[in-house]
Amino acid sequence: MSTLLVSPLCVPSRCVLYLCPLFLFHLSVSPLSMPPLTVSPLTVSPPCAPPTASVAWSLHRDLGFPLDLVDLMLEDRGVQVDRQELDCLIAENHKVQSDLQSGVESQVMLDVLSLAELQRLGVPHTDDSLKYQYRMEQDRYVFPACRASVVALYAGGRLVSEVTEGQLCGVVLDHTCFYSEQGGQSHDQGYFSRDGQQDVLYPVEAVVLVGGYVVHQVTAADSLKTGDQVQLHLDQVHRLSCMVNHTATHILNFALRKVLGPSVQQRGSHVSADRLRFDFSVKGSLDVSQLQQVDRCINDIISANHIVHSQELPLQAARSISGLRTVDEVYPDPVRVVSVGVAASDLLDDETDRETSVELCCGT
Repeated sequence: MSTLLVSPLCVPSRCVLYLCPLFLFHLSVSPLSMPPLTVSPLTVSPPCAPPTASVAWSLHRDLGFPLDLVDLMLEDRGVQVDRQELDCLIAENHKVQSDLQSGVESQVMLDVLSLAELQRLGVPHTDDSLKYQYRMEQDRYVFPACRASVVALYAGGRLVSEVTEGQLCGVVLDHTCFYSEQGGQSHDQGYFSRDGQQDVLYPVEAVVLVGGYVVHQVTAADSLKTGDQVQLHLDQVHRLSCMVNHTATHILNFALRKVLGPSVQQRGSHVSADRLRFDFSVKGSLDVSQLQQVDRCINDIISANHIVHSQELPLQAARSISGLRTVDEVYPDPVRVVSVGVAASDLLDDETDRETSVELCCGT
C-alpha cells in the first residue's frame, strides 16, 4: 500500500492531503507559502524495528491521520505499533484535555442554575450581530467599534457581582463583536478596556456561547463589576486570518464536488487563524489527474479575486439554491448564505446559471 502526500492548494497556506483506500481525507493547513502541486508516492523501506507508538500518535494528534489507517498500512508491511504504549498515550492525552476543560470551563462557563438565574432576572441574551457587520473600504476590511455593559460575571462556579485583579472569570456583555467558538471555527481574540481606565487591558482568552449568552473568558487585570461600561477591541489580524481560511474551506469543498461529483460529502472541518482542516468522504480513490484538476480549480478561483458575498435568507428559500451542498446540520432561520462571485439573491432567482461556491455559513 502506498501513501500519497499532496499539496493541493496554492492559497496563502501550506496544505497536506492524506489519501488512503478507505476514502476518508484529512486536510491540514498552516500559513506558509507553498510551491505548486507536487505528487510523489511515499516509499517505505522495511523497518528494522516496529515503529514507536509516539510516531503513530503524533500523526494522529498533530495531522489528523486516522490510527486505523496507520494500522492497515503497517499490517501490509508485516509490522505493528506497540498497542499498549499507544493506549497509554491516548489515555494520557484524554486526561490532560479533560483536566484542562473541567478545570477552566467549570470556573468560567455558566451552569444550568446560573442560566436559570439570569433568565429569572430578565437578563437578555447577548446581541452578537456586530460580529458580521464588517465592510470593505478601499480594499481593506473595516470592523465596527463596540461598546458594551457588563450584565453578568461568573467565577468560582457561581454568579458574582464583582471580580478582583487576577481572578479568572466569565464576562457576559449585552453586546459583543467577538465571534464565539462554534461550527468548527475558532473564537476571536482581542481585549476590552473599562471606561475611565483605558490603560488597563482585559485580554479575552476564549469566547463561548452558552444558552444564548456569549461568555468572554478573562483573567481580570483589575476589579470589574456588573454595570461597568467597556470598550471591545478585536484582534483584526487574527479575525482576517480566520476569514481567509474559512473561505478556503468553501472553495476546496466546491472544487472537490466539481471534479469528483456529488458523492463528495463533508465530514467535518476546523478553521483557525493558522490552519484549516477539511475532512470528507468520497466513493472512489483520487488519481493524480483529479488532484491536479482540484488544484487548478482552486487556483483559478483565487486568481479571479471574486467578491465574497454574504446575505441572510429564509432557511427554506436558501435550501432551494442550485448547487448548495446537502445540509444535515441545524441552522438558524433566517440563515447566512456565503457565495463567491455571485450574490445569493441572484442564485436564488435563477438569474445566472454560473456554478460557484455557495454555502450556509454561521462563521465569519
